Amino acid sequence: MRFEKSLTAKHALLQSFFWMNFCCCLTYAAFYMQSVGYSNTSLGIIVALGNIFGALLSPYLTSLVSKGKLGNLASATLSLLMQLASLVVLVLTDRVCMAFSAAYVVLIAFCYPSNSLDLDLYAECLEMGVHVDFGIARGMGSAGFVFISLVLGVVTGRFPARSVAVVAMCVVVLQILAHVIFMASFRRYRREGGVIRTDSSSEEKAMGLVRFACTYRRFCLMVLGIIVMLSGFRIGSSFLVNIVRNSGGDSRSFSMITCYGASIEIPVMILCSWALRKARSSRLLLISLVFFAMKMFLFAVSSSMPFLYFAITFHGPSYALYSSAIVPFVAEIMPAKDSPVAQSLVFTALTVSYVIASVMGGIMLDHLAVPTVMFICGGVCVLGAVIAAPQVVVLDQ
Repeated sequence: MRFEKSLTAKHALLQSFFWMNFCCCLTYAAFYMQSVGYSNTSLGIIVALGNIFGALLSPYLTSLVSKGKLGNLASATLSLLMQLASLVVLVLTDRVCMAFSAAYVVLIAFCYPSNSLDLDLYAECLEMGVHVDFGIARGMGSAGFVFISLVLGVVTGRFPARSVAVVAMCVVVLQILAHVIFMASFRRYRREGGVIRTDSSSEEKAMGLVRFACTYRRFCLMVLGIIVMLSGFRIGSSFLVNIVRNSGGDSRSFSMITCYGASIEIPVMILCSWALRKARSSRLLLISLVFFAMKMFLFAVSSSMPFLYFAITFHGPSYALYSSAIVPFVAEIMPAKDSPVAQSLVFTALTVSYVIASVMGGIMLDHLAVPTVMFICGGVCVLGAVIAAPQVVVLDQ
């Protein structure tokens, strides 16, 4: 029990630094690149490219770890060092140019694999019978997001836009240390308990993505629905700075409402740990699908900062509830041997949705009014929920 609490605390540390990294690299992407001089369409294309490469990298690196060809810590460290190198380029260039654009693509692409690898560790903990409270760990991730957003709000108010990259460098270094600390404890438990992940060289263990898609058609259809739904949702979160400005806010308002949105996640995620002991994860997942659309429609009618804060409140029962329920849901319905690939695909849905949201959101916001774009996003969320919900029900049976 004491070890499980210790491992939960260390996993919470991993989640905290990942979401700090995510805040710097993606939540502040529009703010950072607009400050440098990029248009909505240009920055949307850059973010989309980063997400495309991230969507390919995450399952690939996770599959290498699952097959025993590369260590989890080595994979995570490689990804984070690539981010660190790209941040150095951003600071040195700090203008609209090919080097800056390429560096930002690399930055986003290598942001995602570390969390996919974290989820692989979570799945392995479940295989070993070790209960790691994912709700608490993910809640601490949101707490880290709140903290770094407050820091960025203060820093960007006093220093140039490149300060976002400088803060991100510090976060990446701490994230590497967090991985080292977690893996040291994790390996000690496996060694002392005599628990070793089964060799993955067999054909059954090394199921590829094509074979996985053919074997688990309904699961992949659920992932498709999630991608559609998150695409509508992500336009609102990726271009939140545009919505804030449309509601009469400024850069400080953007920082504060970002913090508020992340703060709403924390109690939902912590309570979700309790709720998962009382109700099936599938039910919580279905509830979250409804609130995604509600949030986007509220964004569409937001004409003032107070109302926008009210709309952001729905971030809790939508994205926070989804994030807390989806990982346990996949772990429950998937065989242990296929769980790492399944978890990676679910997380890849986030990256793919960013690709669609970045390109389409950038183009639409350069040609349409913010409320019109948000109404379209609400409709897209409804479509995605209609695709995903029936698959969740069937998979849970």
